Amino acid sequence: MALRAQIPDKSAEFPDPIHGVNLRDAESDIKPTEARLFQNCIYRGGIRTRYGGSRTTTSSLGAFRIRGGHKYYYGGSSPTGKRLVAYSTKISVISDGGAETNLTAGMTSDKDTHFCTWSITDKCYIVNSNDTLRSYDGTTFAVVAGTQIPTAGRMIQPILDRLMCITPNGIERTSPRSDSVWSLGTNLAGGGAWATLRPSLTGLFTALYPHTLVSVLGDVHAGLLAFQANAYYMITGTNFGADASAAAASAGEDSAIALIDPRVGTSSPYSVCSVPGVGVFWFTSDLYVYISPMGKLMATMWGIRSIVPAQPKAQNPSIQGQLGLCIWSILIATFAYFCRWVVIPTLLLNTGWICGSS
Repeated sequence: MALRAQIPDKSAEFPDPIHGVNLRDAESDIKPTEARLFQNCIYRGGIRTRYGGSRTTTSSLGAFRIRGGHKYYYGGSSPTGKRLVAYSTKISVISDGGAETNLTAGMTSDKDTHFCTWSITDKCYIVNSNDTLRSYDGTTFAVVAGTQIPTAGRMIQPILDRLMCITPNGIERTSPRSDSVWSLGTNLAGGGAWATLRPSLTGLFTALYPHTLVSVLGDVHAGLLAFQANAYYMITGTNFGADASAAAASAGEDSAIALIDPRVGTSSPYSVCSVPGVGVFWFTSDLYVYISPMGKLMATMWGIRSIVPAQPKAQNPSIQGQLGLCIWSILIATFAYFCRWVVIPTLLLNTGWICGSS
């Protein structure tokens, strides 16, 4: 409050911290539009308390971390939704009332687990970098059977009429509209080794994520972003081959993987997320925030780091430019991140900064 007759009210007001948290400078050097502490808040037309969540159940699943989760919808025009979680050796369904239905207790214990729904088969697929590919159709949980089924798959995503899966060999693919016939990069004698996509740089793939490209004529092309720790690629094509397990590619096969940037990748498969109509965001291995705008190939740095954890998980960057982070078991503010505002119609970056903490 201003001192009466000494300081005008306008001059004595604290402006909104539109430039975010400043953890780098001395307190005496913090600008009026910066904050020393910004905990459990977001900036959206003013300072607001960040959104919370709802506890599904008060019952504990035991002394285990949740290693993966997914909301699986199936059933066509009248879909049913099921909440899937992975922990310990289990894959379970958690109802809206908190009841647990165990699907299996036969997974390798305490492995990061990734889920993917494929509308062509109306199934959910599960990988954990150790076990053979699993599937769930809302009723039956099973090990996928067939030809050259991936083992030790790390992440799985669909593109056009097939699935792609990261394995130690590279990125394997299925035959069209099938989950039971796969390529195998080590089967050089004629088992679809031609179909395995391999990186041009040393190291394994770390993440896969859908991304579309738009040509100068406005044509939309499906693609996948493939990441290594310090590089990212684009997988494209209109014909991925008739039989992924065949000795050679079929006529007209035109799939390709292109190195886009040999310096920017991600070490965390959790760190990649998208905003519809905006683009794909991720944390690099150096813990910077990058965005690949919708329809474009090249990514640009969207934010800089201060103190951030080693395994960030990006969640739902909003169109106002706020990036949410979810870190295992961290309940207090232990890091901060600094991200530029995004002008959504043109994705122009301006000089305004926003920030947040967990």
